[in-house]
Amino acid sequence: MSLATRSLPRTIGAHAVLLTYTVIALFPVILVIMNSFKSRAGIFGAPLT
Repeated sequence: MSLATRSLPRTIGAHAVLLTYTVIALFPVILVIMNSFKSRAGIFGAPLT
């Protein structure tokens, strides 16, 4: 096993970056799903709730 795969801080950093990217990438999908249950006035009144 190489040194890079055994380094705990590097592994934690890589996972933190990947989790952050995943949250950013999935936010629009979650927003569309949440807004699909609202009326048109509700979407324009409070789109992020």
